[in-house]
Amino acid sequence: MAQYRKTNIRCNVSDIERQFSEVLAREVGFIAEPVVVADGRQHRFDVEKRGDKKGFYQLFADGIPNALYGRWDEHGPGQWLRWQPEGTPVEDTPEERAARRREIEANKKKREQERQKEQAEAAAKASEIWEQAKPCSSHPYLERKGVGAYGVRVSGDDLLIPIKINKRLTSLQFIKPDGSKRFLSGGVIKGGYHVIPGSMERVYIVEGYATGASVHEAIGCTVVVALNAGNLESVAKNIRAKAKDVEIVVAGDHDTSGTGREKGEKAAKAVGAAFIMPPEVGTDWNDYHREHGLKATKAALGGTPGNDGGGEPVNDEPQEPETQPTGTATESPYPESPRFPEAPSGFWFDDSGVYQGKRPDYETYKSMIHEAAEAGDEEQVAKLESELLKKEQAVREKRLTWRPCWIEAMSRDTNGQSWGRLVAWIDDDGQERREAIPAELFYGQGADLAKYLADRGLPIMPGKEKALLKYLASFRVADRLRAATNTGWHGSSFILPHITINQPQGERIIYQPDERRLDTCFSQSGSLEAWQDIVKGCGTHVRFAIAAALAAPVMQLAGVQSGGFHFHGVTSRGKTSLLQTAASAWGNGADPAIQGGSDAYIQRWNATRNGLEGMAASFNDLPLVIDEIGEGDSRDFGRIIYSVMAGTGKSRATRTGAIAKRRAWRVLVLSAGEIAVSAFVEHAAGGQLVRLVDISADQIFPDGDAVDSIKRACASNYGWAGPAFLESGDLLEGWRDFKADQIGYALTPEAKRVRERFRLVAHAGELAIKRGILPWHEGEVLEACEELFAIWQTEVATTDGERGIQNVRNFILTQPARFEKPGQEDEIHNRAGVVRDGYYHFFLKSFEEACGGIAPDVVRRALADAGLLRVGGRKRLTSTITFQGRKVRVVSVSKDIIGDTQDIEEQSIEEIEASGGDIPF
Repeated sequence: MAQYRKTNIRCNVSDIERQFSEVLAREVGFIAEPVVVADGRQHRFDVEKRGDKKGFYQLFADGIPNALYGRWDEHGPGQWLRWQPEGTPVEDTPEERAARRREIEANKKKREQERQKEQAEAAAKASEIWEQAKPCSSHPYLERKGVGAYGVRVSGDDLLIPIKINKRLTSLQFIKPDGSKRFLSGGVIKGGYHVIPGSMERVYIVEGYATGASVHEAIGCTVVVALNAGNLESVAKNIRAKAKDVEIVVAGDHDTSGTGREKGEKAAKAVGAAFIMPPEVGTDWNDYHREHGLKATKAALGGTPGNDGGGEPVNDEPQEPETQPTGTATESPYPESPRFPEAPSGFWFDDSGVYQGKRPDYETYKSMIHEAAEAGDEEQVAKLESELLKKEQAVREKRLTWRPCWIEAMSRDTNGQSWGRLVAWIDDDGQERREAIPAELFYGQGADLAKYLADRGLPIMPGKEKALLKYLASFRVADRLRAATNTGWHGSSFILPHITINQPQGERIIYQPDERRLDTCFSQSGSLEAWQDIVKGCGTHVRFAIAAALAAPVMQLAGVQSGGFHFHGVTSRGKTSLLQTAASAWGNGADPAIQGGSDAYIQRWNATRNGLEGMAASFNDLPLVIDEIGEGDSRDFGRIIYSVMAGTGKSRATRTGAIAKRRAWRVLVLSAGEIAVSAFVEHAAGGQLVRLVDISADQIFPDGDAVDSIKRACASNYGWAGPAFLESGDLLEGWRDFKADQIGYALTPEAKRVRERFRLVAHAGELAIKRGILPWHEGEVLEACEELFAIWQTEVATTDGERGIQNVRNFILTQPARFEKPGQEDEIHNRAGVVRDGYYHFFLKSFEEACGGIAPDVVRRALADAGLLRVGGRKRLTSTITFQGRKVRVVSVSKDIIGDTQDIEEQSIEEIEASGGDIPF
């Protein structure tokens, strides 16, 4: 090992770092002198402007001191330069080498401590900037990119992107209106990310915010923004550590330098993820979105990433031509096949049934009998007829079924699990039927499979169950289907038990549940037009309930969490009929206690917790309509609400002791009963009452005749509106423009969560009206949502302070003319105050009037606690304004009391992160 002398003085590590810093200043340049570290790692520093990171170096102090350094240009790193300190190498003594190592380690520890301190200070500064920033509803950069605001804020003209690790803010990204970007100095960027929440069926990791917003808006999944290509691998590892079983897709940029592909593929490989990028060179997914639209982007991102999507896959092998999902609800999910395929060896079948053994050659015998008869050989005729009769008797003994059945295809899910067989058969009514049956039924003695098919109309010979199982299990077919083990969204397709909306070309999707089938619940009767005539004249609660039923499939696309509405009232008239109208949008709307039975769409609360979990999983992405809350156990009902809304079931063991696949679902619950949830649940927590919202429903229908009429009608016309809505086009059309404050004001985080659900219902209902599916005038569903949300607000106001806030808000809304506005010259009679600077400034007497009999000091304190009061005097909670040339003491109430300008997407992510919701990172 050697050291360098300079005028006969040995160079230590500090000397080396100082000398090299001077070289960087002279030969590369910088805008702020970088901290030079002799640790052998590559470091970047700013050369021309803050944040450009064009300079780089690697400095080695151990061994023969030397460095590599240079500057990046638009093509990557330019010429690499080498440096060694001045002087002549001399031999180190062992003591000097040990001292050198101690100095390096000490410097490294000191720099690490300084780095951690700098990062902590940057995180604190980021939090301070973030808290002072304003909610973002629009920004020039977002408008130019054509995307919405998801969990971002604005400060001055900067768009702020929060950077977090494990839900802790570590830094910020600042984006100017012109798109220029910089990071907060000193903050942790590596491994940090920004989350746009959505469905957790698949998580996309992207480079930039605009790209992430486009991917989220196109496909509705959770998107993680890594902020730059070099950070993709670190972020992917962080996400994989928190979500081990989630499918991850790295959606990279297709830039001309190839960096997006190189870094994206590396990140995908590191965590076992897929990688896709737009087909056009020089574009990212936001470019693709703006060029081709959300529908094409959704198709490109959907399906199996890297294979049947439109994006470019991770490998370079030739790909199948791009196929975009097409089709309608009436399109069959089954592959075309010959009338009867070839039977397995040892079996045969025809229209008369399935048989074991070799097919008898009846035609040969008939021909021989004919020839013997022509020759007049009666003895030979009798012999041949006897032999033929014996063969026919033997065939009858080998009969397995009285109708044909066969296998057309094999099925499995996207993970290569949940295998099954597509069984086809002719039932006893002569109807050809098909069903994907789980593979586990094709083992054992055959009794379970035989019972299953017999229940669906296949006539089976008693005692032939095992032979029938062997026959069906022996089929070997080449066709493959993708098994959907639950209803709802699978990529861009929506699965119902009897139909697939937007069925993709190529490998088709088929409904193959692990447990309960719902075919009869989702049947259709009558027509859409007849159903529309039935519900056309119905009132507020019916309009709301039907719109809520249609809103269920939109939840995943809009990123809204599971929740529900509970209609309650002391009378027994109309609540079940109300649920029937909602159920009839999707399936059999009959009352289960009268006409429907087990075929009815409406379910019952009187099930076990495990049974309710299975019920929720069976109605994934659909309305779970469930009656008679009083039949449940009040002691456990609070936990049941949490369980149903959480979206995942308990972990359970299989027969072998392994952990079974956990159930998962998203549902919008519509419930009814004479008792409110708040009264039924023992010690109800606020979260339970937010998840399942109480809505009073005493006057739904005018009289008993109207109730009886709607019951009969929903039992004969049903199952059309829901599928028609799914087929009608983009279900998020107009969602971003539909502001939450159209529903009403919301002061607390709980109220905002509930209002978001009402917003979803209003959006779905108004969209269905616009597309001719619901027979009402535009605005009628919105009015219903406003009315019922206001009722809910009133009912949940449990303290004098909350009721006082309601009274003050109602006063402002009903008597706006009593407040003087800036520049107003008209005389105001009975003036209540003035409006200026974003506040309603009440005169003290008028504020007392507005409180509606509740003590003004109690209302002022509630307003202050809600952040709605500007306070000058701490004790009296009042402020002072200048009015007509003199100082006047007033109560200053923020305009936010009558509306909320905060962008709901940000509220959603903030609430999810605060509650540690469904997103684990």
